[in-house]
Amino acid sequence: MKILISKIKLNPQQPRTVFGEEEMKTLSESIKSNGLEQPIQVKDNGDGTYTLVDGERRLRAHQLLGEKEIESFVKGKMTEENSTELLISALAANLAHDGLNPVDEAVAYHKLRHPGHGTKGMSVREIARACGTTTNNVYSKMKINGFTDEERELMKQGRLPVEDEAIDALLSVPDERQRIKISKRLAERNASTAIVRKVCESFIRVKRQLKTSKQNKKAGRSENTLAVEPLQNEPPEWDALYQAGRVPPWKLFTESVMGTCDACSLRPVASVETCASCPLVSMVEKMLESVK
Repeated sequence: MKILISKIKLNPQQPRTVFGEEEMKTLSESIKSNGLEQPIQVKDNGDGTYTLVDGERRLRAHQLLGEKEIESFVKGKMTEENSTELLISALAANLAHDGLNPVDEAVAYHKLRHPGHGTKGMSVREIARACGTTTNNVYSKMKINGFTDEERELMKQGRLPVEDEAIDALLSVPDERQRIKISKRLAERNASTAIVRKVCESFIRVKRQLKTSKQNKKAGRSENTLAVEPLQNEPPEWDALYQAGRVPPWKLFTESVMGTCDACSLRPVASVETCASCPLVSMVEKMLESVK
């Protein structure tokens, strides 16, 4: 049956928050040319309105085309107990069409696991079975909920990788404030998963060495680990010139070196230790030696 679009309320449990403009334009053009291949699913609210269960993309495409009605299948009546069903239906539909970004997927799994209001949550196995995915995928995505809203937004924008290795590497940074700073710097460079892992591993290694260095000082032992403390409360303003210990009076050269260091993927954890094998540092040191 056809239902007036103005009478349809969006699924309040829809996990998807991003609908690409190009994606919707392509779908609307397809519907205009070929018609609606599958009706949307709704539940009857009992007051002349309906709640969308499945088909928000199709509904939005019809609105984009200026249509007043849409072919619909009424899937029973809406009740207070339908909340979990609505979320599962929307989640499963989005997963089937790869239409859900990992952040929204993680939030949806969390809602099913911890619904609140005294309602018993679903187990990971139950979630996987209901949504047509694997338990490993559910566990993997739920780790994203361990990040701040700011970090999750970077992931949602595609500026920070969400592969397991990248997520595990970032979460291994114990200090949240420093992790956020590192995440932002990595996002600025659209860092790959490999770079994220390398940066986080270097950060943790240097922090560990710094801790050992401070312990040695307190114990009166000699300091051999680091010549300069690489990390304070924030990532240091470190570059190849600082590493070499001299700044030459060559403006273009200096600006070029600083610019190269700023663009380096390891910039968030720049230090004596992490920059020791950098080819740029070696080149700068040799050039400075030549003008002594």
